[in-house]
Amino acid sequence: MKELKNIEYFIFDLDGTCYQQLEEVFGQVSKRMGEFISKKINVDLKKAKDIQKEYFYKYNTTLNGLILKNNIDPHEFLKYVHDIDISFLQKDKILRKELIKLKAKKYIFTNGSHDHIINVTKHLGIEDLFDGMWDIVDSNFKPKPLIEPYKMTKVNNDILRLNNPYPNPFNPITTIQYHLPERSNVSINIYDMNGRFVKNLIKNTQNAGLRSIQWDATNHKGLNVTAGVYLYKIEAGIFIDTKKMVLLK
Repeated sequence: MKELKNIEYFIFDLDGTCYQQLEEVFGQVSKRMGEFISKKINVDLKKAKDIQKEYFYKYNTTLNGLILKNNIDPHEFLKYVHDIDISFLQKDKILRKELIKLKAKKYIFTNGSHDHIINVTKHLGIEDLFDGMWDIVDSNFKPKPLIEPYKMTKVNNDILRLNNPYPNPFNPITTIQYHLPERSNVSINIYDMNGRFVKNLIKNTQNAGLRSIQWDATNHKGLNVTAGVYLYKIEAGIFIDTKKMVLLK
């Protein structure tokens, strides 16, 4: 490990890197991709598979091709294709031990969805070992190996990052994840689109690292809020960031 001691950051791909059963996982994902294309574009499964393969080689990912050529909702696609059974993935104690040995900051960087990252890392028992997770949504659906998503990761900048909530849209619970570059006084508030205060989710001091908190679509009185677009704002030291989320009923 001596040759690794001066490295500041490790960026890990997820599928086929953090586990070996790539065929078992992506066999399911690939099948669901074909089903999704068949339903959305109204073609038979054979034609859907041809489109899936063509888009993958031409646009780096099938999703990228579907966005560019067929105006497909990427969130709907990601939710559908990653709805798979990975119960065969077991907690990897050896991988966990080796990751803990790496004292540098560690990030997951994938063309998959955030839900897929959480699902896989929880099964492997390593979900708490990363300083950040960067998915295809964070990359504005620009896939690796394009250079743009690498430039967008912010891995080389120790700044606060507020991730997109998952799921989004949601009903009635969503998870807000954020990365703190240093120990900070943290406050997260929910507002409606008119800027009216809805609820404070957290207000305390937290150590650096990856954190998350859930919102159950209730206000500061514990009452259910109406469907619509809401803002969540984080303040941590000098850092401030705000993102949108959509509550469905």
